[in-house]
Amino acid sequence: MAPETPKRPKRNPFSKEEVAEIIALRKKREHLKLLRFRKSRHYLLMNIFNLCCIFIYIEILFCFFGPASEEYIKYNGLTAHYRSASTGERDLVANMDVIAANGYTYNFIVKDDRTVPASQGEMMIGQDFLLHKDLKGSFPPSHTSFRLFKASPVIMLASLVILISFVAYYFNLNEEAYSLLALTVLNSLTMLGILLL
Repeated sequence: MAPETPKRPKRNPFSKEEVAEIIALRKKREHLKLLRFRKSRHYLLMNIFNLCCIFIYIEILFCFFGPASEEYIKYNGLTAHYRSASTGERDLVANMDVIAANGYTYNFIVKDDRTVPASQGEMMIGQDFLLHKDLKGSFPPSHTSFRLFKASPVIMLASLVILISFVAYYFNLNEEAYSLLALTVLNSLTMLGILLL
């Protein structure tokens, strides 16, 4: 017959006072950890970087919808692409490919029944002030501006990350180490993507 193994001693549950004391101790530790994190250099640098990124994204959106840094460029060729389901007297222009004098091709998204500009001339490209990303363009003397195809991902990324950042700062997620690091990585990748586009 096998010897009897000693049974584990019976565990007494904590009283309400002991549970309240343990909870208060844990809250105090978390608060001290948060205060130490707020005093660190990483906290300051990550928050400054994130706020600078938000400012740059807002500036890109402002330049897309409002005034922008304008540059006049001569072009040698223009090809208009029409929509297949055009109605009315004029065909609807879907987009235009413009070949600049320097050999660079600009793709304008038109989606309207605008009159196609001359095949050679001068166009005006609108850029944001900080990163000098091409966002929109127009053909003088007309003041109607058209979105550049390559500006679409820049506008989409900037809008999405602004929304995420505002939600994160509204709910004070920048006070937690992991969520602040996640927001910083998101802003870093977005900024890298915008710079490489």
